[in-house]
Amino acid sequence: MKVGDYVRYISVYNNEIKIRKINAIIPPDNLIEENYYKFNDFEGTIKKDIVKSSPNIIDLIEVGDIVKYNPIMNGYIKKQTFCKLIKDVRDLLYFKYQIEHKKANFISIVTKEQFESMEYKVGE
Repeated sequence: MKVGDYVRYISVYNNEIKIRKINAIIPPDNLIEENYYKFNDFEGTIKKDIVKSSPNIIDLIEVGDIVKYNPIMNGYIKKQTFCKLIKDVRDLLYFKYQIEHKKANFISIVTKEQFESMEYKVGE
């Protein structure tokens, strides 16, 4: 892993799975025994809490995640924004295909674990 890579990791604050970009790597010292991967001033993690890493954020999308994107038509990004639940492997492969072949402009992602931790179930 290096600065600029994306990681899917388990947050120590709430055991939520999140995706972040590595902004700095702090080498081991007296307080930590391994590299500390910083995402911003307030957030970071160690290697054992990293589930997956990649220089390409779309490699971290999994079934159950929700992605936000704009379609691309004739080379132009449409101003319409869509959210898509990645329901199965077929959905995942199709979404990655759209991104790689410039048919969609990827904007953001909410992991399935983040969504579950924030959801309000009707009837509760």
